[in-house]
Amino acid sequence: MDYDLAILDASGAALGFAEALQGQYRVLVLNRTAMVAAEFINAFRPCPGRVTADSPPARSILSGLEQEGLLAFDQVRHYSAGPLLHHAFSQLTCDQLYETDLLAVEPVPGGYALDIVNRSGMRKIKTRVLVDTRDSALPNPRTLNAILVSCDPAAPTPPDGGAMTFFCETDPHPPTCILQLACSRDETLFAARHRLIESWQLIAAQHPAWKIASIGLAFAAIPDASSLSATMDPSGLIRLPSAAFPNLLAAIDAGYRLGKELTL
Repeated sequence: MDYDLAILDASGAALGFAEALQGQYRVLVLNRTAMVAAEFINAFRPCPGRVTADSPPARSILSGLEQEGLLAFDQVRHYSAGPLLHHAFSQLTCDQLYETDLLAVEPVPGGYALDIVNRSGMRKIKTRVLVDTRDSALPNPRTLNAILVSCDPAAPTPPDGGAMTFFCETDPHPPTCILQLACSRDETLFAARHRLIESWQLIAAQHPAWKIASIGLAFAAIPDASSLSATMDPSGLIRLPSAAFPNLLAAIDAGYRLGKELTL
C-alpha cells in the first residue's frame, strides 16, 4: 500500500505529528517494538523542569497526568505515563504497525520504498514523505537509567560519582531517584545493564535504604537544544528526533506543530 507519510518510531513526536495530519493524508506509523514513547517512558528519562502543553494531544496527556496524580510539583514521572500514551496511540485513526523491523530504505521517484518485516512476513511499502523521529542519528550522549526507591524518607540521595549521577525526584512518597549511568554510543543495552548493576553493587552497602526497583528498557538521550529543530531533505526525508526534547509533552508539541506546518 502507498502512503503520503510514513513515521518511524511510535515516539512522542510521532504522536503529535500523526494527530496533526490524520484525516488529511494517508499516514503510517512504524515501530520496531510494542513500546510507545520509549525514549521517555521506557528510558526512565528524568524531567527536571516544569512542563507545559500547547497542542491538543499534549494538553490531553497533561490532563491525564494530572488526573492520575503523575505530576509532582509540575514534574512528570515519565515512566508512569505508559497507559496514557498507549491509549493516545490507540485513538489515532492512521495505520500503525508494531513489532515491525525496517530492513531497507530506498529512494524512488516520488518518495521512498521501505522493506519491512513482522509476524505477517516481509512486504514493501511506498511513501511520499519519510519522517524519522528515532534517536539513532542523534550525536547526543546517552545514559542507561534505573529507578531507585528508598524505604527511609530521611535517607540522603546517593552522591554522584564515576559514571553514575543521581536525579532526586520531588515527590517524597515514596522517596525515589533516577540513577543515570553514562554510556558510549556503541555500548549494547545488554552490556550497559550488566555494568549498571555492577556499578551499583560497588556502593550499595553505603546506601542500604536505596534499592533498584527497575532498569530501563531503552537508552536515554541527554537532551540538546541544538538538536531541537527539524531538518527537511528535498527528497522528502524529515528528521525530528523525539529524544532531543527535554520532556514528553515538548516532543508531542513539536511533532504536532511540524505536522500543522507541513503541506504536500
